[in-house]
Amino acid sequence: MVLRNREKIMIFLAILAVAIWAFDHFYYMPQKTKILQLKTEIAALDAKINQALAFRQGVETMQHEITRLEKETQVYRERLLRGNELRSFLKQLAQDSNQMAIKIVSLSPQETKLPGEVEQKGKAGEYKKVAVQMVMWATYHSLESFLKNLERLPFLISLDYLKMERQGDKYPYLLITLEIGVQIYDKE
Repeated sequence: MVLRNREKIMIFLAILAVAIWAFDHFYYMPQKTKILQLKTEIAALDAKINQALAFRQGVETMQHEITRLEKETQVYRERLLRGNELRSFLKQLAQDSNQMAIKIVSLSPQETKLPGEVEQKGKAGEYKKVAVQMVMWATYHSLESFLKNLERLPFLISLDYLKMERQGDKYPYLLITLEIGVQIYDKE
């Protein structure tokens, strides 16, 4: 049985087709799926790397922000009175008022409650606010000088309350009631 050329070509093409199919099915397709799996793993790792870089940049930004806030806090801490400096501050107020012809009727410091956010952070033992209530007789000019001197002080001081009343029998003088808030740093 002799095969004709046409049959030989058909058998050769059939063997070639089976060989191509076997190559595709047993070698190329498994390699292709492995390549796709590796590509998805690489994409996932790239996403993790980008996320890590973003996190690192966020951490660095936060570190810079914390450093800046610590420096800012240090500036404010320097402007706070220490616990033992309050007496000298009150004496200085009394001396300034005597020099400006201001007659102090009463001077009473009282510790006030701190804001809730300071207490929540556990800093309530370190910081205090003292309200100094003053009642005095002064002229407009002397009151202005007194308030300007308060403004020049290197401490955190707030004018919380100011009331001026004119009394008929003491014409150039006004009855002035004011409350000054003084921030104190007292770490024990």
